[in-house]
Amino acid sequence: MRSTRRLATLVTAAALAVGGALAQPPAQAVTPAPAPATDADTTVLATIGTTGHYAWQVQGVLRNLGYIDSSGYTGYYGNLTADKVRMFQRHVGLPITGVVNQPTLDKLLSLYRGQTVFAKYGTQGHYAYQVQGWLRRLGYIGTSGYTGYYGSATVATVKAWQSGYGLPLTGVATFATYHQLRVSYAEYNTASADVRKYGLDPRCDDEAKVLCADQSKRKVYYLESGRVLKVLDGRFGANSTPTRNGQWRIFRKNAKEWSNLYNVAMPNALYFSGGEAFHYSADFAQIGWNNSRGGSHGCINLRDYNGWAWVFNRVQLNTLTIVTA
Repeated sequence: MRSTRRLATLVTAAALAVGGALAQPPAQAVTPAPAPATDADTTVLATIGTTGHYAWQVQGVLRNLGYIDSSGYTGYYGNLTADKVRMFQRHVGLPITGVVNQPTLDKLLSLYRGQTVFAKYGTQGHYAYQVQGWLRRLGYIGTSGYTGYYGSATVATVKAWQSGYGLPLTGVATFATYHQLRVSYAEYNTASADVRKYGLDPRCDDEAKVLCADQSKRKVYYLESGRVLKVLDGRFGANSTPTRNGQWRIFRKNAKEWSNLYNVAMPNALYFSGGEAFHYSADFAQIGWNNSRGGSHGCINLRDYNGWAWVFNRVQLNTLTIVTA
């Protein structure tokens, strides 16, 4: 019976070891057109809060494909897993929900033993040129880096790029890295005029409202519908307490926040990752970039009180937030 065969497939897939040797790349599979939805398609198998079998299974495949590392293999389906499932769904042309239904699970399992690495140290030829071409177009390397040889310089550049997407810092063009580079390249080609003008990450016009922070430029940008409405100076984490790069969501906001840990006011705080938040800093306003610590404790400090208050009042919970190196 169909249900018996599906159960056998799931049990077999669950028993597969994760994190083992990665398969050599066969020819790239073509994603078929989606079939009409059925009741099975809409049944939720795993979502935020799920624990146990399906959480382990999904995370095992995500780990093998390079979306997470061992720290994300927990058996608990939290925000990290949901974000990586959304990324995967985007890469393979499925509805982007962050929830695992049968089509998402089937696609994950079909790729478990497929093409998991496209290029790594020592790779030459097509895939090396492709990865370097995308990195070049996105502004990570110059003409001299477009060699067709995936050497130490390419590995280092890929690691820097991976840090901005919350992917494991391997320097390897895994399935996840390869396809996110492909998507980023496509997005950049259709990015808004302001994203191009300011040299922003192409994700900065992915949604109606986006907060983008660029550590190298020491700037924070607020965009609506791809238009930059506010540019503010930003002070980021010191070397000993760096600000985390990646793609986040605003999960908490408080106009009158107070840090008990550091005994300091944090007006207009917007939290995006754990204890890290955007907030106005009187110290930054008075002293500037070079305080005694050489930066913040990980938060993103703003020194224009009125400018940041304007942004704070427009930003809602769940607003997309991009932090890049």
